Amino acid sequence: MLVACATMTFASCSSDDEVVAPGEWDSSADYAVVSFLEKDKAFELDPTDTTVVTLHMTRRNPELTKKLEAELERVNKQLEDTTIAKTAADSARIDSLYNEFVTTNSNNELPAIEVPITITGGADTIFTISSAKFEAGAWDAEYTISFPKAEVGTTYTVQYAITDTRFVSSYSAEISASFTLTRVKWNPAGYINYEGQKVPGYAEYTDDFIGAYYGVGTPTYYVEVEQRDDIPGIFRIKNAYGEGYPYNDPGDWDDTKDYYMVIDASNPDKVFMNPYDFDLGLDWGYGMIFVRNYAGYFHNAGRESDAMQEYGKYENGAITFPAESFAIGMVNYKGTYDRYANTNGAFKLIIDPDEYAANTKYEATLEDDFDWEKVYTGTFASKRSDAAETADLYRGVCQTTTDACDSIFEAKYGTPYLLSSPYAEGYDLLFFVKNGRLSLHADFKEDYTYQEIGRSDGLNPIYARINNSDCSFSDDEVILNITFVTLGYDTKTYSYYEAINYGTVDEKLTRSVEPTPVPGGEVKKFSAHKAPGRVAVRKDYRRVILPGHKL
Repeated sequence: MLVACATMTFASCSSDDEVVAPGEWDSSADYAVVSFLEKDKAFELDPTDTTVVTLHMTRRNPELTKKLEAELERVNKQLEDTTIAKTAADSARIDSLYNEFVTTNSNNELPAIEVPITITGGADTIFTISSAKFEAGAWDAEYTISFPKAEVGTTYTVQYAITDTRFVSSYSAEISASFTLTRVKWNPAGYINYEGQKVPGYAEYTDDFIGAYYGVGTPTYYVEVEQRDDIPGIFRIKNAYGEGYPYNDPGDWDDTKDYYMVIDASNPDKVFMNPYDFDLGLDWGYGMIFVRNYAGYFHNAGRESDAMQEYGKYENGAITFPAESFAIGMVNYKGTYDRYANTNGAFKLIIDPDEYAANTKYEATLEDDFDWEKVYTGTFASKRSDAAETADLYRGVCQTTTDACDSIFEAKYGTPYLLSSPYAEGYDLLFFVKNGRLSLHADFKEDYTYQEIGRSDGLNPIYARINNSDCSFSDDEVILNITFVTLGYDTKTYSYYEAINYGTVDEKLTRSVEPTPVPGGEVKKFSAHKAPGRVAVRKDYRRVILPGHKL
């Protein structure tokens, strides 16, 4: 009866005849103001989990809040009147007085109330929301959201609010909330070959995130992986940067909950992460490290033309993403995405290691996998005064044949050649010959568009740009059409540009009369020098603060 009377008393605090002017508080000034603790909550539950979720509401009493603030001001004034400098004992005394006041007054000021919650939109036929019942003296209460009709594999969202002006005002900031639910079954996915055994539920993962800040390279290690039961191709990596990450020490990661990277590879040609912003659960001293996947960001925004250049691939049993298709940041270091991640394009999750091994081939590197055998010594006719009179031509021969890298490289790029030290010792010029045509292949992963020649204009290095269409190659003669330039760096677009053009000339190497070299004869090391790492020009949305540069 006491509770009922209290409820009736407070309900009568606002008269039906009361007129509220624009801008005035339109609920009872002396009543409890309630709000949701969880504003926008998303749950993903297993189909076997309960179909009821418990959330929380809190309240405050404006009149009591005023009294508490007045009490705090009083004890602070009392302290100022009695002491000159605040000591630890003084602070403890203030805390004691304040806590005593809260304890003795709050329970007397807060009656038992029941706050109804109204569904305002979304999947209202799926959800049922209870009222929140505050016990006398309690500052918080629970309410439940039930969804027994929610189907597995479907995502539902409901919006709801507190609309009763006995408890809130239309000017209240936290009177509405939303709840999103997905019931999903996840199964162990992938496997690894470990000590001669297939271990299911794990995959080999190569990280290319943390190196963006800490330069720890691109370590490969095993991670736990699951796949959605209802949508094959949607995977999630569990705690990729927890205890299993090779550079962690105890305490570096948050072990209070699980952190997931969810990868949507249901379309293997358009792989993205959803959500596109996610925490790694890792803190190396600058707060939580967080990542954005550009493919997911643009996909969810409906910007398909932008997403196309960022999508990953799921092929040959592995998931990969393009270089710089992620951004990374740290909470206490600028607090935003301040640089690219996956800078090496090394991100890789191998779901099926046998398929990956059977269908991917090792791509040889010019430095490590080729012997450079001399073809001939020729007369070098150059328009440059500092050029050599003769030069040697070398052909690259791949020595790593166990995985057919020699035939694969040849089929894709052609045969690599070096013109040895035409302008300075130790500075070769690289080009490829395929089907009788000379080129620098546009898809070659190493960018030799500009090659340093070992000379300068007194201030800046000079680079050679070989112009493919105006070059020619035969058994006895090579003509290289070369533009000589210096390079500048644009700090606005983060890209190199041709600063000074010193003209374009044909440089000719003609075979001298000499015996044909015997295969396996004189061999040299690779010594072509490409330009510094070039940064592709990006749209404004991709601009980040790169190390050593400012916006």
